[in-house]
Amino acid sequence: MTEDQMYLLGSVLLLLVLIALSYRSNRRFGRINTIVFIIYATFITVMGLNYSEHGKALVWLFFGLFFLAVHIAVVSTHLIQYYRKKRERERN
Repeated sequence: MTEDQMYLLGSVLLLLVLIALSYRSNRRFGRINTIVFIIYATFITVMGLNYSEHGKALVWLFFGLFFLAVHIAVVSTHLIQYYRKKRERERN
């Protein structure tokens, strides 16, 4: 396994854990994020495997990591807001 694949695998696993946690807060949000993840991951994987000649594999790796980073940020922000609101409700 190459270093690039390790970065992708780590990012995907982190995102899947965050999506699993988001199911507890809002099932609809979790389902939507799962569908979005499957769509862009499939597209980037297919493009990276079939059109990776002449250095294009690096471009698909960049796009994959970029979309994963944005998706992780969105799901993390949702979870942080959810747990803050939950803590405020418990205080009152």
